[in-house]
Amino acid sequence: MKNSLIILVNSIVILFALSINIRNEIENTTSYLESNLSIIKSSLLTLAYRNERYAKYISLAVNNNNNQLGQSLVTVHHYPELNEFGFNRGQYKDNLLNGTLVGIGEPSPSALTDTFIFPTIDDLWAEKHHLNINYNYYYVSYLNEYFYVSSKYTSTLFRLPSNIFETQDYNEQRSYYKSEEELKKGFYFSQPYIDIVTKQKIFSIKSPIYSNDKIIGDIGVDVPLTSITSAITLPKALHSSIFIYLDAMSTQQEIILRKGLHIFWPIIDVQKTIGDFLHIHAEVDIRYVLRSAAPNIALVLILIILLNYLMMRVERHKIQQQTYKKEARTDLLTGLYNRRVLSSIVVNLIEECRISYNAVSLIVIDANGFKAINDNYGHDIGDAALKHISSQIFLLSRSTDICIRLGGDEFCLILPYVTQAQALKLASRLESSISTTRFCHHDIYTSITTSCTQIQPDETVDNALIRADKQLYQNKRNRYKAYKKTE
Repeated sequence: MKNSLIILVNSIVILFALSINIRNEIENTTSYLESNLSIIKSSLLTLAYRNERYAKYISLAVNNNNNQLGQSLVTVHHYPELNEFGFNRGQYKDNLLNGTLVGIGEPSPSALTDTFIFPTIDDLWAEKHHLNINYNYYYVSYLNEYFYVSSKYTSTLFRLPSNIFETQDYNEQRSYYKSEEELKKGFYFSQPYIDIVTKQKIFSIKSPIYSNDKIIGDIGVDVPLTSITSAITLPKALHSSIFIYLDAMSTQQEIILRKGLHIFWPIIDVQKTIGDFLHIHAEVDIRYVLRSAAPNIALVLILIILLNYLMMRVERHKIQQQTYKKEARTDLLTGLYNRRVLSSIVVNLIEECRISYNAVSLIVIDANGFKAINDNYGHDIGDAALKHISSQIFLLSRSTDICIRLGGDEFCLILPYVTQAQALKLASRLESSISTTRFCHHDIYTSITTSCTQIQPDETVDNALIRADKQLYQNKRNRYKAYKKTE
């Protein structure tokens, strides 16, 4: 009965914690997405109102010029081979304007005098603005049938369709065919379409240009749909569980911007209206909410079994302490023991062997010509030489042996249950293995000199090391003399 009651109470606590966490996660995710979508909406409306301001400025410039003698300020070229007119298409390089002019066929006289407007448009487009989305400007003249776009495009990048100004899809996007109600804000959003230059799916924000109260063209901003997607910052965990799309209300068309792999039951739906026809939606699957709430539920479970958790922490603390002790007696470069173990582990090992009347030997190892390697090849290669020596010592030793880096290029190997004669054989193997193996990309080798001794029953390890060191230096002198004789 008591156990059943505990299970019931725990279940109630877990369910309550689960419901609270799910609600909080839904609220936090909703708030996060609303903030992102609000930034997108704000950026698009900023572009729209700025575009409206540009349209008014250009309309004023057009009307002022209509009251004066038209004058061509830039050269408009005819490209018969392209069936186009314009400039900055890579055909002539004498034009300093930043944009590209593209029209169909030969330019009309009015198109030639229209050029006074392009420097004005360039100046407007040159304003620096920092927004979360990418965009490109353009101006289109219905009267003279040309486009002026904000970047330079060579003729190899795209060809303007010869009937573009006659197609139904294009005409439906023109301000000329929009109602007064649609134009009263000074701008409108087009339906998404494929851009003829980038081949990306885009939509445009357009504002009409007037001359004597008649619409003669549009100035617009092209916004790639992918730009909207990239402007929405999402946690990595949310990528597979979110569905973002544009809803074109007039056509009931869904334009998918991002669709995760795991959309089963949308529990969050955030939307923002952009302009008069476009909704941007973000839907989040319930599994993301459950995954996000899981850590908090786990915390509740941990609190329920607090005693076991505390015991686990105590055990972990012990392991950590052992790790710290091991690190304190380990050489960082080679991974071998450092000389601190001589006064702890080695002393205890020697004492155990004494009690059991077993031999203990040691090998002292010193690198030959280590200073020359450092001087000639640098300390990185010197470190590689030390690692090479230490790895061979470790590989050729037994699990019961103690491998020590005494300091610098000097090493020591403590060998329990080994006589001096056996130690000499191991030392010979070490010398051969180290000297015959290349250890770096340079074609160089290193070698060692060793000395062996058996620790006496009444002798300390320090005294044994002193004896071995003396023998080591004698061995190095003998090696040097033998080398000189061979020269």
